[in-house]
Amino acid sequence: MSINGEVWQDDARQRFVPVHQRALGYVFQDAQLFSGRTVAANIAYGLRARRWPRAEIAARVAEMLELVALPGMADRRVDGLSGGQAQRVALARALAPRPRLLLLDEPLAALDANLRERLAADITEIVAATATPAIVVTHDHDEAATMG
Repeated sequence: MSINGEVWQDDARQRFVPVHQRALGYVFQDAQLFSGRTVAANIAYGLRARRWPRAEIAARVAEMLELVALPGMADRRVDGLSGGQAQRVALARALAPRPRLLLLDEPLAALDANLRERLAADITEIVAATATPAIVVTHDHDEAATMG
């Protein structure tokens, strides 16, 4: 089986745009947070890479923490977060630089059923609140219906 296709954005084929310059946000199944760092440092990662001013980074991190319902957790180490909290931090990190498109690749697959259901609804509300177009990859029909 062969799958062919390309992703274009602003008349540019994204295949040739360096990953750090693409206006895409990613949230993966296992959150892929930077261990040993704080919640704030994880959220600020993409902003620092884009050379945002320090004051704007601090304000955006605080805004993202409120958005994902984790206020007051900026200084907490990510190594001790629950699965749901880790996914919220990953979502905040992906949305912080204001991507033009968000890709969520099985973002809830590693969570228990109750948390998965609640977080699916929360992610849907968060993505809608930021008006960020999103593509969600999932094998769970109920999750797809909720997030759709």
